[in-house]
Amino acid sequence: MTKEQINLAGRMIKVLQLAGQPGMDEVAIKLNCGLTYDEQKRAEMWAKAFEIAQKGGKLFDLAAELLHETA
Repeated sequence: MTKEQINLAGRMIKVLQLAGQPGMDEVAIKLNCGLTYDEQKRAEMWAKAFEIAQKGGKLFDLAAELLHETA
């Protein structure tokens, strides 16, 4: 997955979250749909988790690998 794809996926999730908040209209959502540093890092961690999970294996071994890869 490329950085652009990860960023786009993170922004898609953020748009859905913003749309569920009271008072958020289309303009407010568009103005706030960029990712913060923490949101970008979270999106990157999810992408890495999906990549690692595709290999299969034991949960705690995979979680340790994810920790090592994202540290």
